[in-house]
Amino acid sequence: MIRDSKTEGAIAQWFSGRRGMSVALILYPVVTLLARSVVFFVPFDSETVTRFIQEFLFKGNATFAWTLGESLRWGLVRPLYSLTFLLDFLMYGTDYRFYHLTDFLLSWATLAVIASLLLRSWSRTAAWLTLIFWMLLPAQGWSMFTLTGRNDRLAALFLLLAVREADRWLVRGAGQAGQIRMALYFLAGFLSKESAIAGFALPFAWLVIWGGWSIREVLGRTKTAWISAIAIPTIGFGIRSMMSLPLGDVGPLNTGTAYLAQFGRFVLEGTGLSFFIDTVPAGAVAIAALAAATLVRRLPREVRFGAFLCLCTIAPFAFVWIQHSFHWLPSLGYSMILAGLLSWRGRIPAGLRTALAIALVAFFAVWGSVETSRICGRMMTYRQAVDLVVARGDRVIDGARIVSDCPDLAELLGYASETDDPRVAGKTRVYIENLVQVSLEDSSATIVWPAPSFR
Repeated sequence: MIRDSKTEGAIAQWFSGRRGMSVALILYPVVTLLARSVVFFVPFDSETVTRFIQEFLFKGNATFAWTLGESLRWGLVRPLYSLTFLLDFLMYGTDYRFYHLTDFLLSWATLAVIASLLLRSWSRTAAWLTLIFWMLLPAQGWSMFTLTGRNDRLAALFLLLAVREADRWLVRGAGQAGQIRMALYFLAGFLSKESAIAGFALPFAWLVIWGGWSIREVLGRTKTAWISAIAIPTIGFGIRSMMSLPLGDVGPLNTGTAYLAQFGRFVLEGTGLSFFIDTVPAGAVAIAALAAATLVRRLPREVRFGAFLCLCTIAPFAFVWIQHSFHWLPSLGYSMILAGLLSWRGRIPAGLRTALAIALVAFFAVWGSVETSRICGRMMTYRQAVDLVVARGDRVIDGARIVSDCPDLAELLGYASETDDPRVAGKTRVYIENLVQVSLEDSSATIVWPAPSFR
């Protein structure tokens, strides 16, 4: 028995403290390479190639001044996001693999923040289940395959740094220096992506849910921090209003049942249930369940904070459209909820908890890998076509030959009987030509496409 206790103690040391951090930091790149290494070979998405790469490469806009204000022309204020692409371009040119490496490094840094927070504050079981679930869920691949997911990654990184700062206050108090740091994290998150403001409540929720502070204590002891959380978006959107700057291409906002449907669609997509449940009741149930889970004090604190994180991070996207990269931070909330339930001692038998945890890890590993392969498939077909063109070195390219060499592109390009949307096909043809120009580093390269046929 003594030997068993020593063994258990040695194992526990490897999964706690600094050793635990080291294990987590090693595990994340291993999982990335095994489950989604394909993301490093996905070419530039259409937004990135048009918005950044062609501007830097062909128009002489690879400057700090231009990049700082670049997002304004799209009705956005995301200078930190834009500047990361300038740094990538200055270091790596047009090699998209290294741009994906930057995204991986940002993800790795975020994982480090999460691990340092949870391994210090949560039970070992809850912390590790959260980390492993989050590493494996499809949201990782969904976010990393397209470079447009970088703004969500940056915003999440700064929000989680703010939560970690709040956790430190539970030990040493909310000093003025710490509150100023939190305000800077808020500002950096806002300048990465405006929807980060919905997550400004997260560090204060941590103080209440995990630290046991009352709302009055939070308001009284963190004035600088919460005032900055209100002032930053107020000033930011106030300046936008004075400049008559539109709020991006958001279109009409979803309200009422449309909002419930979009919220439900987001949750169902993120949990793999989108084919089975109607979106409007799913949205209503999801909002009610997450709100109740946040407020019910008998539930594990991990579940309560995870539910609140989901509410905060899903709420803004339900007003507009959904894309796969938006799931990156909400998937952390799902992981916290599951981990909290599975580590809830006295409610679920230990044997059953272990079996469920193993089953979920296995399922998420397969699901995440399959989803990453699926979502990268079309982009890899585009890359195949571009690689063939670049290998030939032509500057005037016969589009019919591309269709012949890559028959999987026929429908996407408008050359198959199943094609029924000429706008999408037209955008795809322009996108491939843009990729060819960037790959050849020649803006005059042209693809002569045959006339498409639509139903």
